[in-house]
Amino acid sequence: MNAKDTCLLEARAILKSSSLARRHGTLQQSLNAATYLSGNLREYAELGLSINAATRFEEASVLWELSEVTPSVNILRDLCDRKDLEKQSIPVNRAVVLAQLVSKSASLVGTSTYNLVGTSGGFGETGEVCRRD
Repeated sequence: MNAKDTCLLEARAILKSSSLARRHGTLQQSLNAATYLSGNLREYAELGLSINAATRFEEASVLWELSEVTPSVNILRDLCDRKDLEKQSIPVNRAVVLAQLVSKSASLVGTSTYNLVGTSGGFGETGEVCRRD
């Protein structure tokens, strides 16, 4: 096993650790894992690994659990706009990102805490959640 494969295995293990910690309510451990990966993206990239999308998706999940709603939804919206999700070293399914975004956004509709697309109604006239260029 070479360094690239080892680091990919490490990144997958850290993401799984964060996810499991979240499910068991140990949010600080989950946040630590997500932050560790986020802080080491450059080192992974130097080995030719693209794990940014998976890392950002986990960060969004952790932030949501920590009641950091706006940053979580913003990360999901940014991921929604990316075209390389499934081409990453740790692929992220765009449908899963969209489902997560819609699910989290739906809980915000009708509240004044977050405005998804700049309209007072939340989703906007077309019901779109993702930004369009």
